[in-house]
Amino acid sequence: MKEDFLLEVGTEEIPAGIMPGILAGLERKAGELLEASRLTYDDVHVLGTPRRLAVLAEGVGGRQPDETVEVKGPSEKAAYGEGGREGGRLTRAGEGFARGQGVDPDDLFVRDTQAGRYVFARRINPGRSAPEVLAQLSVTLITSVEVERPMRWGSHDFRFIRPIRWIVALYGDEVLDLEIAGVRAGRTTRGHRFLAAGEMPTVFRASTYREVMERVWVMVDPAERRRVIAEGAAREAARRGGWPVLDDELLDEIAHLVEYPTVLAGSFSREFLNLPAPVLVTTMRHHQRYIPVAEAQDGKLLPVFIAVRNGGEEGLDLVRSGNEKVLQARLADARFFYEEDRKRPLAERVEELDGILFLENFGTLRDKAGRLVELATHVWKVLGLPEPDLPRVERAARLAKADLATRMVYELTELQGVMGREYALLSGEEPEVAEAIAEHYRPRHAGDGLPGSHLGRVVSLADKLDTIAGCFAAGIEPTGSHDPHGLRRQAAGVAATVADAGYLIPLGLLLPRVIEPFRAYAGTWDPEGLKAAVLTFFLPRVRGLLGEEGLAYDVIDAAAADWGREGDLARTLARARALQAFKASGPFEHLAATYVRVTGLAGRAASGETVPRPNLFGEEAESDLYQACLAAQERVGIALEAAESRARRASAAGRGAEAMAALVEGFHQILSELSALRPVVDRFFDRVLVMTEDETLRENRLALLRAVASLLGAAGDLSRLVIEGEGAERRKES
Repeated sequence: MKEDFLLEVGTEEIPAGIMPGILAGLERKAGELLEASRLTYDDVHVLGTPRRLAVLAEGVGGRQPDETVEVKGPSEKAAYGEGGREGGRLTRAGEGFARGQGVDPDDLFVRDTQAGRYVFARRINPGRSAPEVLAQLSVTLITSVEVERPMRWGSHDFRFIRPIRWIVALYGDEVLDLEIAGVRAGRTTRGHRFLAAGEMPTVFRASTYREVMERVWVMVDPAERRRVIAEGAAREAARRGGWPVLDDELLDEIAHLVEYPTVLAGSFSREFLNLPAPVLVTTMRHHQRYIPVAEAQDGKLLPVFIAVRNGGEEGLDLVRSGNEKVLQARLADARFFYEEDRKRPLAERVEELDGILFLENFGTLRDKAGRLVELATHVWKVLGLPEPDLPRVERAARLAKADLATRMVYELTELQGVMGREYALLSGEEPEVAEAIAEHYRPRHAGDGLPGSHLGRVVSLADKLDTIAGCFAAGIEPTGSHDPHGLRRQAAGVAATVADAGYLIPLGLLLPRVIEPFRAYAGTWDPEGLKAAVLTFFLPRVRGLLGEEGLAYDVIDAAAADWGREGDLARTLARARALQAFKASGPFEHLAATYVRVTGLAGRAASGETVPRPNLFGEEAESDLYQACLAAQERVGIALEAAESRARRASAAGRGAEAMAALVEGFHQILSELSALRPVVDRFFDRVLVMTEDETLRENRLALLRAVASLLGAAGDLSRLVIEGEGAERRKES
């Protein structure tokens, strides 16, 4: 027998911004719990509106299958005495084990394990009914919902997103026995707050849930509401000769603001089209959740907007008029701010940054502007970018935060950087400088574009590194889901920007300069510890970037092994790409076998000496390996230097992909050189007794192997790789 399972948790209104994350977590957890429940099911759907979260599982089996469990007991000797099972009788320990497991003593059996022969009992756990399992599952599911700021209400210790007002929990037509925070599960839900005010419909069977909710004006499926909004916006915009300027983030937010969407169009005065387009778009999107409308041909904004009402079409003209009045007032304010800001050049705003704190007790944004000038020019020089552009770098860095002192950005913080570009152009700044001011905030969020110019990239790197280092110096580090300054996002932005541009600039060398200015603010000062903490913080972002490329975990481990010392993102990325490709090739087996044979003995050296003394070589195979190692070391150095030279030229010319390809090619060449050492290494092991009784010779030979092992690590820590085939066999032997 199969029935549908429904769990609906009714709450006070849930903020739209957190709904996507909650529903995604709920879907993941529901799937995990259903899989672990040993109940069969056909499909599971997670639904939700601002007032409810719901899980609907279709075709859930009526009972768990019986479970056969084998339990390990005492050793055979402890259970049967010296004679074992064949010749002995159960001891008190054996009898107690059988009694504790509820099995007949004759049903006990003995099995060989790695620890010896042990007694086992096999018992059958009868499956439980679906209602019993699902009631427990429902409680677990509700209590597992994770949010950053859960609420507590009444006298209950229970915390949730918002206070729970009702619970519907059904298996087929049977109400499940559960209670949370004083609310007992039943079959009564709630309709739309306005269109079905006061109605409390009854869900008699889980499979009829959607149908019942439709009758009380609730679309429980967010995907359906999203589709209705998108189609309605396109229809209303087309009637006015345009198309809706709609993105996924805005569409999701609107869909999670309403239970029953009705799309309508409104208009505003054409005179506001003289404002910069970002001002109009931000005012409509971020403050009113309206959808802008643009001309279908040239993309210019029309004096039209799309709004979504949480309700039906009754009184729609009145709703439209109200929305138009609100937007008209918002745009009038924006025009006032814009006109006031234009009265002074952007450069004059820099002094006003003295009145805006960077971090408490860590200076102002004007101080930060000074640091950005120093750091951005330093990064520019280190990268070898065109020297004639240095004045533009200094100018862009100095003006990067100036728009934070304007009225417009104070009221519409989403426009920081964007208005900096607009005001810079109006102030007569060079277009490249103005564009860098806008670009340096990128990426603002996941999926956002990266800075596209050297000016934008360098100022962006300087800004993000300064913020991260400053927060760490002030003791402000992300914990769990708490990251108020967006440091994880900024670190990911640094990693993505460096990778995109192919910049050869190790963070390990750059961070001391980034950190030093904060000495004046910090109480205790540990620059090395601070540097190590920042590099450690960056590593998960680097690993995430590599993982997004589909690189294997062991390859990432091998490539990033030196991260804590170098912090070199471009080289780490190139090593990982080269290792991934080389690992799939035939020569990798030679490199793996060589590495395993060498490191198997090299680690036994009494000291860390890696400089062998040739005058102590007594076998020709020793000299051959030493000379081959020196020659390979020279070729590896030449290959890496040539690759980095090509990468720098390509990167400086704005060809980031070409720069990274040059680095990857260089590391691939290094791996090929290292794999070619196998014949001389094999000959060494065939003809030379490394662990000789002569301590001097033994240590010298181990030093030679340590030198070879060090050379083999030029392309990453190969010990982190999962080695199969011959290499794995040799690893076992060693």
